[in-house]
Amino acid sequence: MPGPFCCHFRTAPDDIHPTEYKDADKLFVDIAATYKTALEQFYEAGVFALSV
Repeated sequence: MPGPFCCHFRTAPDDIHPTEYKDADKLFVDIAATYKTALEQFYEAGVFALSV
């Protein structure tokens, strides 16, 4: 699964349309939190090796 860095380095400010994400820091905090949740769920499902 692509890591959060893909979003960071491939996201131009003009590509961010939701108004709540006009502050890029807020966007990246939410992306990191989403990845953390996803990785925890993979672990709970028994996936112990995941390429990110």
